[in-house]
Amino acid sequence: ERGCPKLKFVQSFGSMAKTDHFDTRLESNVMLLSSRLVGMIEEHSSKLTPAAVEDLWTNPKTPSYHSLSKETLNDRVFDAYRNLGQWLTVFSDDRIESAYLLLAMKRREEGVPLSEMVYASILIKYHLRKYINASGLTNSAEDLYQEQELQHLLGRFFDQCIYYAVKGYEEAVRREAPEETRVARI
Repeated sequence: ERGCPKLKFVQSFGSMAKTDHFDTRLESNVMLLSSRLVGMIEEHSSKLTPAAVEDLWTNPKTPSYHSLSKETLNDRVFDAYRNLGQWLTVFSDDRIESAYLLLAMKRREEGVPLSEMVYASILIKYHLRKYINASGLTNSAEDLYQEQELQHLLGRFFDQCIYYAVKGYEEAVRREAPEETRVARI
């Protein structure tokens, strides 16, 4: 139980609820629904992944991803969905920053433009939100409120990912700049 990501999600969501001044009467219900939704996303990540992969592979705004194999794209998207609970709660902001700085530098080395990398994150978030909306777990106004809270948490997470990815990309560009240019900026 101590190392269970779902339990940690419930515990950290409860902590967040208290610090963000949520109505404590709804706290336990928010935690249960959110934990259930995250669990569903993780459990159904293999079913959720193909639509996002197809979109990345065919979308005119992500042409650099078209040259990657569907298997490579599948692995990347599946990993994001499968580990969502950990990304949302277990990993610290520093861990997210570190991971996305490195990811952006890697994408820069691969020749993926920054705009495409950002749009890929937007597409992955879009497909995730679409799944949550279609999950059928919102049967009442209270459930809808709880789903919105999870949507807020996801939005904040993806915003952080995009911010740190852009920061990492900028760092990669700075490192590639000739020495004279770097010195001139200082």
